[in-house]
This record gives sequence, C-alpha cells and structure tokens, in this order.
Amino acid sequence: MNAEHKPKPGFETRATAALAANKSRFEEVTAGVFYSARSVTLLASCQRCHLSAEARQNSGRRVAGLVIEIPLKNTSSGGGNDGSNKDNQ
Repeated sequence: MNAEHKPKPGFETRATAALAANKSRFEEVTAGVFYSARSVTLLASCQRCHLSAEARQNSGRRVAGLVIEIPLKNTSSGGGNDGSNKDNQ
C-alpha cells in the first residue's frame, strides 16, 4: 500500500476494511481503472525491514496489502485492441 504502512483514503481504506473482515480480496472499478487488493503474508525476511524489532517479538501472522491498479481501455471506439495478432506476424 504505502511506505507509512497506512492505507490511503478511498480504495485502500475500503480494501483494508474488507481484508480485515477476512475477505480474500477486494476489487472495484472506478473512473476507468480496475483496482484489486489482496493480503500477503510478511515472511521473516520481509519483517526485518518492515517491522521494528519490538513488533517482531509479538508472534502471529503478519500481513500486508498488495494493491494493483490497471487502467481500462474502451475498445469499442475503434482505437483499441481488435483481438487480431497482426503486429506479431
């Protein structure tokens, strides 16, 4: 999500709430962009950089949020991908 380990307002805040409620993923499309968030387990090697020594002493599964943004393209206007493979021939 972000370096301060806090969700940004909007999608990330909604995704955090959904993931905290044990949903495996949270997705939405807004303003022509597909957003997807999933939780990922922080392994010990990740925790060395992302958690303080004091926080690492507390046992339990540590997770982070992985957010993917994909701009969607309207292909019905004639300028998009027509499904042909002509450029790769």
